[in-house]
Amino acid sequence: MYSWLFLLSLFCVVATSGQAQYFAEEHWHQGNAIVESGDTLSGALQYSTDTETIQIRGANNVQTYSARKLLAFQFHDKQLAINRLFYVFPYAKVSGYQTPVFFELLERGNKVTLLQREILVIRTNTNRPFLNPMGPVFNPMPVQIRTVEPQFYFFYADGKIKRFKGSHKQLSLLLPNYGTAMKKFVKEKGYNPQRIDDLMLIIRQYNTLNP
Repeated sequence: MYSWLFLLSLFCVVATSGQAQYFAEEHWHQGNAIVESGDTLSGALQYSTDTETIQIRGANNVQTYSARKLLAFQFHDKQLAINRLFYVFPYAKVSGYQTPVFFELLERGNKVTLLQREILVIRTNTNRPFLNPMGPVFNPMPVQIRTVEPQFYFFYADGKIKRFKGSHKQLSLLLPNYGTAMKKFVKEKGYNPQRIDDLMLIIRQYNTLNP
């Protein structure tokens, strides 16, 4: 009896742990893209921020475009029930050499525009406990845990892009004239700059400040 319960519990844990957190890049979306010539292409599209490419599925074929050939693209995300807009900007992802990179627009502003890139992080947990009717048992098999993590960026009026890692201190360093009034505003509202919705509201308020 114990062995049967153990195997049943193990199967349930492996099955549920294998379920993927929603990652938009793994799905096709109805949308359109603006290529470098200014023309607009419409259809089902799938994008990758790893390779910086999109695929557009037509009636008879699938065409692939690199970020070098694109200006922007947008689509309706049915899973999240939102429209999502991406621009192509030069940015050095790894070294000091800039290449065209996809950025999603979150909050547009006259001083600073908030952008994001999502990354899929896969962690392996080899010592994860789970419960069964006989008590806690440790899973002897590795379990992959998938999470989608946002990376935030500030786009300035001069065209520069800087990564924002989520701390209150970094807000003061990356946002010019981020003074007492903004600090008070964030504290009174209880905003956490690591949360997307809160950070959007912080940037929206910041863009209303006088120069």
